[in-house]
Amino acid sequence: TDQGGYYSTLVDGYEAVLTPDRLQEMTAAELMAVGSDSAVSSSVGKVIHGNRWYYAAAVEPEELGKLQEGDSVTLRFVSGLEKDVPMTVFRIGEEESNGRCLLVLAADQYLSVTTLLRDQNAQVIFRSYDGIRVPSQAMRLLEVTFTDEETGEERTETVSGVYCRVGLIARFKPVEVIYQGEDYYLVAPSEEAMGWMDLGQSQRSIYTIRAGDEVIVTARDLYDGKVIEE
Repeated sequence: TDQGGYYSTLVDGYEAVLTPDRLQEMTAAELMAVGSDSAVSSSVGKVIHGNRWYYAAAVEPEELGKLQEGDSVTLRFVSGLEKDVPMTVFRIGEEESNGRCLLVLAADQYLSVTTLLRDQNAQVIFRSYDGIRVPSQAMRLLEVTFTDEETGEERTETVSGVYCRVGLIARFKPVEVIYQGEDYYLVAPSEEAMGWMDLGQSQRSIYTIRAGDEVIVTARDLYDGKVIEE
């Protein structure tokens, strides 16, 4: 070829129909009715120039929330690609008589593994949360009394946390709630609460929740330091 690029064995007739230029004016109705050009064929494949590719979908406007052109989202394919793909909102079309609008996303990554994908179902992830997942019923509240360093007065704070089994001991590990699901929380260690509990540096490692900790979901008369019988 006269220009380098990505080689693909698939030539299905959509090359002349689904073009980047057409995405500038395409409607949701046109996308839903699009068909391949049977006159386009090749026995040797094709070369794709550049590394930008697009995902277009006819969606209901209320599904977009406050999404605007230029926003960043994550695309998760139902099948065909086992990666979450960061993408940019390239275009949002006007609402049409069929109650749909065209959403076009663009990406500059993973082109080499998406060249064989055409008609794909995908989920658009608007935001994501990172934390340690614990069952809702494992979450506990503990009142901690400590001396305020600035005022010298005693204060009482309610600390959220979970009891974890450390050897034969139950330890209360304070957490910060990042996200609440239907029957679970995503949490992270609470440095502020560990300060209220007046934990030394060596103790903090014991009271810091980590992935893989054995969380106590149901038990009676739990307290920090309680010996758990086998």
